[in-house]
Amino acid sequence: MTDKSHLIEGQIQQKIDHFNGRNTDTLPQKFIVNEAFWKKPDGPVFLYISGEGPLSKFNLFVGHHVAMAEKYGALVVALEHRFYGTSINPGGLELLHLQHLSSQQALADLAAFHSFIRQKYDLTDKNIWISFGGSYAGALSAWFRGKFPHLVFGAVASSAPVQAKLDFSDYNKVVGHSLTEKSVGGSYKCLNSVRKAFEALKAALQGGEEMKLMKDFGCCDVPKSPEDRTELVQSLADIFMGSVQYNEEGVMLTIAQICDIMTNQSQGDAYDRLVKLAAV
Repeated sequence: MTDKSHLIEGQIQQKIDHFNGRNTDTLPQKFIVNEAFWKKPDGPVFLYISGEGPLSKFNLFVGHHVAMAEKYGALVVALEHRFYGTSINPGGLELLHLQHLSSQQALADLAAFHSFIRQKYDLTDKNIWISFGGSYAGALSAWFRGKFPHLVFGAVASSAPVQAKLDFSDYNKVVGHSLTEKSVGGSYKCLNSVRKAFEALKAALQGGEEMKLMKDFGCCDVPKSPEDRTELVQSLADIFMGSVQYNEEGVMLTIAQICDIMTNQSQGDAYDRLVKLAAV
């Protein structure tokens, strides 16, 4: 694990809109550098791309990119995504400003950050850049390599949905398939129970049973608006999506634990089991 004394944290001012020369507004963007493993002056640079959340020093302590940096003597640099963490102006979440929250602007941020680090550490073409990212940030890593091949030599894109889709239902198909896998405690009985539970949930929403749903699932308010109904269904679906994505990593219930509850007939019908699962 890295000694914190090797970490340097700072901010750079990024253009709020990289594609409009008449807009001179900027936003502060947080970055962190880990110099612990860098073999000066020609060691590589590993760029850790932060996604839809705050960037922390922990991201510079552990992970595949840190282990690889130690092995290859790399300088590790990380950039927080605009509009997350501290990389946002006051009032930045107002609708007018959110037009500047896009992957295209984020890629331009990375290019500007590349230039900043290159100047700050007096880097040359001998310092090979490799980008790292996972999930959305993994897509950014791949896109960064594709869009700026002269800046980054290679990209690690873990679990990266590089083909952007508005309706990404394929994800839930994978979740459903995973719930049937015997090797991780799943079964078709489990998947069928989950489907029946959500069918019952849909019927309750359409049948005007909002008060019952609020009580059963501990909602803060009666889910009457379309937005609140969507949030309820999404939150319950997240239980299964999260468990499949992080199975046995200690973050959430495992697939086996979920399926034990969803196939336990002593807990009532499929809807009752979903209520029990949400309570757990």
